[in-house]
Amino acid sequence: DEIDLLGSRHWVRQPTVPLKDVRLAVNVDMIGRMTGGRLEIAGTRTAAGLRQLLSSTRLPADVWLDFTWEYEENSDHWPFYESSVPSLLVHTGVHKDYHRPSDDIEKLNIAGMREASAYLRDAVCLAADADALPPFRPAARSENASIRRTRETPLSPLAPRLGLRWDWQESD
Repeated sequence: DEIDLLGSRHWVRQPTVPLKDVRLAVNVDMIGRMTGGRLEIAGTRTAAGLRQLLSSTRLPADVWLDFTWEYEENSDHWPFYESSVPSLLVHTGVHKDYHRPSDDIEKLNIAGMREASAYLRDAVCLAADADALPPFRPAARSENASIRRTRETPLSPLAPRLGLRWDWQESD
């Protein structure tokens, strides 16, 4: 964790542009250790439609987006969130060398960083070019794991239409 998020808290208190004009804050923190092609994106619930906006068919085949509901006060996205600005945290996960002298350059996944950076460049340009972005979603403040389970429960299978079922059986 960063000590009190001093830089982002200062900027939110004394912004260089009116805070009301900040449509989306994107915090890219720790993308150097991508494993399994996973790029985690937190905060998509801070505004309606962010997950769709960030979904991309231009991702390399070996990279996938992990849209998580976890959103914590652990990086520079948080002061924007507290100020009701839609905000995202993009990273590739915490590792055992996090904030330790053992976090050496040879442990970086340079190819993964390139892929994540290319994706993020496209995503940020898409957001910047959008005519409008959705406003902050206050309901994000009260969502938790229990609500997630309720909302992400799979739907029941549909009843057969016209009383017919498809019974596939392979035969000679």
